Amino acid sequence: MKMLKTILILLIGCVAIIAVSSPAIAAVDSFLNQGFSSIYDNIKLGSGVEIYAAASMIVVDRNRAIYSRLKRIFMPGASIVPSYLRIENKLENSKSGYEFEIMDTQVTENPTVENRLNINDMFAISDLGLFIYQEDNDENGREPLQTYPNTTHFTGGSTFVPKDLETIYNGNLAIKVGSTVFLDSFDTRRLRLVPSVQEGNINAAAYDSATPADNTYSQGHSESNPQDGFSEMTPQIILDGRKKNEIKLTIPSFSGINIEHDGAGVQNNVVLYLRGYLIKNGKFRSRKA
Repeated sequence: MKMLKTILILLIGCVAIIAVSSPAIAAVDSFLNQGFSSIYDNIKLGSGVEIYAAASMIVVDRNRAIYSRLKRIFMPGASIVPSYLRIENKLENSKSGYEFEIMDTQVTENPTVENRLNINDMFAISDLGLFIYQEDNDENGREPLQTYPNTTHFTGGSTFVPKDLETIYNGNLAIKVGSTVFLDSFDTRRLRLVPSVQEGNINAAAYDSATPADNTYSQGHSESNPQDGFSEMTPQIILDGRKKNEIKLTIPSFSGINIEHDGAGVQNNVVLYLRGYLIKNGKFRSRKA
C-alpha cells in the first residue's frame, strides 16, 4: 500500500485536512503558485508523513500573484512593469471584421492616444476591455470611453444609428500568437456595461465651457470605475513582439447597418484596451509559459 501524505491547509482560520498522494501535492503546489502568494513550512513527522502548513495567510492579490508568476517564468534580468496597450479602429458600415495591429511599427489609427508594443518586448495580458467612442478629430484625446451605445455621447450625422453599435457587443474576439491560438471566440457581450448612473444633459453646457461648475464632470458623464468594461484574463496571454500577433474582432452585420458616423470631422471608433505587464529583455526559462 502506497504511503499517503497529509496536507494541512490553513485558509484564514479554516482548517482542512486532505489525504492525498505525492502527485496531488505537486498539483496543489502548482495551483497555489500560479494563483496565490503563500509561504509554506514543511514539517517532518517521521514515517514519511509530512504536513504542509501555511506559515502566512494566503494573500488573495491577483496582481501580485501574476507578477510573481512572470518573475518565475522569465530569466533573471527581465524588466517586468505594469503597463497597457491601446489600439483603435475606425468603425465602417462595410466591415464585419477588425484587426487590432498591436506593433508600433504598424500603421497607427490614432497616434495621440494609442500605445503599442515594441518588437523587442513582450506583454502579459491580465485584463481585456473593448470600448467604443465618438471622436472629434479636432479635439482628439478628451473623449471618455463608452461601454455601451450611449445615445448622449453618440450624436449627430444624418444616417448614423447609435443602436447599431450593439453589434460590437454581440461579436467575438480571437487572439493568436505565432502558431498558438489562445482565444478562438471570446464573446464580447461580457464586456458590455450599462452603469447605474448614466450620462445625462445636466450641466452639459457648463462642462463644455472654459469655466465649468463644480462637480460638472460627474454630472455630465456616466458613473465609472477603473475595472468597468474589463474582463480578467486567466491564464494570462503573453504577446510577443518577435512573433506575429493576431487579434481580431468579428461582429454581426446586416443590410442597412449604420455604425459609421457620416458627420464632418467626426468618426466612431472601437478600442481594444489591454492591461497587464510589459516585459523588456524577456527570455523564457522554458517554452511552457
